[in-house]
Amino acid sequence: MLVGVLLVVFASMLGAVGSLMFKLGAKDFSLSPKKLLKNKTLLWGFVLYGGSTVPFIMALRYGPVSVMYPIVSLNYVWSTMLSAKVLKENINAKKIGGLCLIILGVALIAS
Repeated sequence: MLVGVLLVVFASMLGAVGSLMFKLGAKDFSLSPKKLLKNKTLLWGFVLYGGSTVPFIMALRYGPVSVMYPIVSLNYVWSTMLSAKVLKENINAKKIGGLCLIILGVALIAS
């Protein structure tokens, strides 16, 4: 099951980076197909976010959905850390407390 857990953690990291790319690409977002295809940041977001399903599906071979799927919530932890580092977003005590609860919940479910 450890392999499955590691795959899901990796998938959640990919999803978080994809989400960050969505945020960065949003400033140039357009519904115009031509402009959309030129928005490399947004396209990379789609690749990473969508690609995160591959290791997740692989992880399902190693453990039950009831364990693997909640681990995906680590995406919130990675996304918050990335937004603080890359986007310079403010992370207050309530956010840190919430992230700690997510980590605790994942640890309880995965153990």
